Amino acid sequence: MGAKREFKKCLVLDSSYMPRQIIESTRAYVIFSKGNAEIVADHPETFNLADPNRIIHRPSIIRVNKFINLDITKVPYSRDNVFKRDNYTCVYCGEDEPRAMTIDHVIPKSKGGEDSFENCVTACRPCNADKDDLTLEEWGREHPNPYRPHFLQMMKHIDYVPQDWLKYLIL
Repeated sequence: MGAKREFKKCLVLDSSYMPRQIIESTRAYVIFSKGNAEIVADHPETFNLADPNRIIHRPSIIRVNKFINLDITKVPYSRDNVFKRDNYTCVYCGEDEPRAMTIDHVIPKSKGGEDSFENCVTACRPCNADKDDLTLEEWGREHPNPYRPHFLQMMKHIDYVPQDWLKYLIL
């Protein structure tokens, strides 16, 4: 029997306790066992091992021994990342049925609008169709103020966030 889905992930912190990524708990244990990290917290579940007398808990949080200088702080623009940023909710009316969502360009492409976090928002099909290629001033709606999300904001969009991660994720 495999691990519960919520116990398969591990939060990786760098030496300054800054969250850097989320990896599989099996990979985290390999990093720990090679001496490249320390385990900060364990999940309550253990690995299924051939030796029933040996008990090893799945790591929930590991801290690597050095600072990780990765450019993961810049979230790439994509449809899915816009939906995640806006929590799969229409910024105009509050509809939250994920299958009804589309991308709306605040400044329409026909008027020079770009595909970017700063110009795109999540909109339900009726709002997007109603707005069409109008500007917000022409449509008579308030500006939704789209923005580039922080990578930590995007990390929270996983199915389950263990309680012991919260103090590191600043949710």
